[in-house]
Amino acid sequence: LHGTLKQVKCLSCGVKESRDGFQQRLEELNPEWVEFGQEMAQSGEEPKRRPDGDVDLPSNLQYGSFVYPKCHHCLTGDYMPTVVFFGGSVPDKVREQSYRMVDDASAMLVCGTSLSTFSAYRLVKRAREQGKEVAILNFGQTRGDGDATMKLETTAEDVLPPVAAQLAAETP
Repeated sequence: LHGTLKQVKCLSCGVKESRDGFQQRLEELNPEWVEFGQEMAQSGEEPKRRPDGDVDLPSNLQYGSFVYPKCHHCLTGDYMPTVVFFGGSVPDKVREQSYRMVDDASAMLVCGTSLSTFSAYRLVKRAREQGKEVAILNFGQTRGDGDATMKLETTAEDVLPPVAAQLAAETP
């Protein structure tokens, strides 16, 4: 619903690229940063994190020296992950597809989300308005807890593989 971090999209022309491909280009353009990361990994040390999430850099690395690749298609655009950030809107096509998926489903399983955004929570409400069962699999409280017909406080990793195996065994 809110996209994926596995892709990046050019802000100028809209062309998409895999995050892995983008990462490879970042590394090719910034070998000294790759070396810094490798040294940190080998030493077992973590960079000192500041309260704002930034890290202290060694004196031989300056943030201003970091090179961001431009779009390989239009050659001018910058990239961002293909996710909807807070304050952004889910694309109409994705929203409509999510409605159809809820309408076509016999029940709903919600995994690993607080349902904080209304764009996600409205799907739970839609399912319940249609009389469908809604199970929530998440640690901690979610916005949809009152709507759920079942709530499991565990990890998706513990539940989904055995469920997938059971479904695969039942599928002819």
